[in-house]
Amino acid sequence: MTVQEASNELFTWFEQNDGFEVNRDIKKITPIMENEEETTIAFKIALEKLEEMQLISSKDYGDKKYYILEKAMDAFQQNIELGPWTAKFLAQEINDFCDLLEDQTDKCQIANITEKDVRNLVHIIVWYKQRVMEKEAIISGEHSGLDEPSSSTDNGASDESSHSE
Repeated sequence: MTVQEASNELFTWFEQNDGFEVNRDIKKITPIMENEEETTIAFKIALEKLEEMQLISSKDYGDKKYYILEKAMDAFQQNIELGPWTAKFLAQEINDFCDLLEDQTDKCQIANITEKDVRNLVHIIVWYKQRVMEKEAIISGEHSGLDEPSSSTDNGASDESSHSE
């Protein structure tokens, strides 16, 4: 496990929990570890980095070290800087998608990318990911669905048929 993977797991953990103690909680996050020692070290490094970012504080108590959130996870804000190329690309993709849907409500400005725009980009990714998963299900289901009476008579059913439902 990488430090980044451990950090992502900890972010998810801290959405529901205020504290973390390595020996007590690591197996709740990662019940099966390929290399327990390396995984534990990755989590400890990730915890140290979260502490450097002032997301958590640690305290030794007895023979254990506890990591406690400074404040609720939803209260933390991150600031990011976007270069002009990234801002232009992000805005173009969002605006093209708005044009595709013929809904101009969420068009964005290159010079003023907001959290809403980033959230919309995530929604666009989810939308496309869902379409890919639907197509994969159709492709993998074609072979097993041929015997079933409810299967499509057109074995090469196009994506348009799924949109008409």
